[in-house]
Amino acid sequence: MLSCAQPYPICVGCTSVRILLIDDSPIALRALRTVLGLNTNWEIVGQAENGHEGLRLFRDLQPDVVIVDFQMPGMSGIEVGREIRRTGSSVLLLLFTLHAGSHLDQVAREAGFDGVFSKTAAYPIVAIIEKMRPADLARTTPEEATPEVQRDIKAQGQSQARG
Repeated sequence: MLSCAQPYPICVGCTSVRILLIDDSPIALRALRTVLGLNTNWEIVGQAENGHEGLRLFRDLQPDVVIVDFQMPGMSGIEVGREIRRTGSSVLLLLFTLHAGSHLDQVAREAGFDGVFSKTAAYPIVAIIEKMRPADLARTTPEEATPEVQRDIKAQGQSQARG
């Protein structure tokens, strides 16, 4: 299941998009770094292998985007998301998981996540970050700011449903 229901909250005037990765899988972290590192306007400012370290880095680094794994030892990605939202931050918060589904999507939205994405299809995360334009940096809904991304996500979801 792929979804992105919340507004985009990227900083205004940033020359690059600053991204924090939180995932307990070294393989997933390496894959995300590789894929996201292809865009020279994106900077991976930190990575953490657990929720507690991720929250510390979030506070210290103040990223524009946080990509969080759902299932981690000690503190789940949902708990990380709730803690980030308790700070009042409007960072773009994305849940990256092998356990995507409608129930998790609802729980993630309630926790303050802007989108839930399957680890088996990283393209939608890349597409959302890639399609951000200066107009997107104001807090507008994804549907208003990036209709191309909505079409891409819908097409990707249909492709996964068939496969």
